[in-house]
Amino acid sequence: QKSQFKGNRTGLNNYLRGCVGSYSGSYIGYIDSERLDDRALVDRVVDSLSAARRAELKALKGISVEMRERESARVTADVVNTYLRVPLYSYEIGDEPEQMEAYYHSVKDRICPFIREISQDRYLDVEVVRDVLFWCRESAVLKECLQWTPRMDALYEAAGWSRMMDGEIPAEMLVRVDTFLLHCPEKDIVTELQIKRDQVDRLRKGAPAADLQLTTPAGENVMLSVYKGKPIYIDLWATWCGSCLEESPAFHR
Repeated sequence: QKSQFKGNRTGLNNYLRGCVGSYSGSYIGYIDSERLDDRALVDRVVDSLSAARRAELKALKGISVEMRERESARVTADVVNTYLRVPLYSYEIGDEPEQMEAYYHSVKDRICPFIREISQDRYLDVEVVRDVLFWCRESAVLKECLQWTPRMDALYEAAGWSRMMDGEIPAEMLVRVDTFLLHCPEKDIVTELQIKRDQVDRLRKGAPAADLQLTTPAGENVMLSVYKGKPIYIDLWATWCGSCLEESPAFHR
């Protein structure tokens, strides 16, 4: 929020700097969690914040029609996303499946037109749009609001396989991934998922390790493959890891 851009596209970049986070609940952070069950209050806050964002967007100069439409879809998706996540932050509503579905039924008339508005393939490259559409797909109440397309179906299935491949995945499930990759008509989705599928093969037990470039304690750059057949110790650390930094002096000694 404190950063400032200068030079070409200053207006657009400063506008994008103010985009709210989809995983933090979009506009949820502007509402006291103890008052999230007050629908009138939530409506006022969401309407006010989204209107302010649309006014900022309208005032932007020098951006394409496509970009303006996509950013408008982002604001609409943020409105929906706020309502979707209210039960997760509310002390009164509750986040059990039955409680959430009852709540979604109460806000369905308000958010359904927005969901239909962003149910378009051309908005799928906006993260919060994807989050909202996939979330609604899981709700029996809100699923009726979607205008689902074949491309959304392919992306939804690909995302499911991608999440599954983050952990241990049985061989029979990998066969199903390969079948999807073979028959999916959305080639850009296939390309991205194939990268994840190839990683599974490279990281499976018994497969050769990726040939990384490493720096020895003496400062020499070598490839991992040089040490084939020899025991090797690799220390993985990060500047944001407190325990890593505490351990660092001992490692260097």
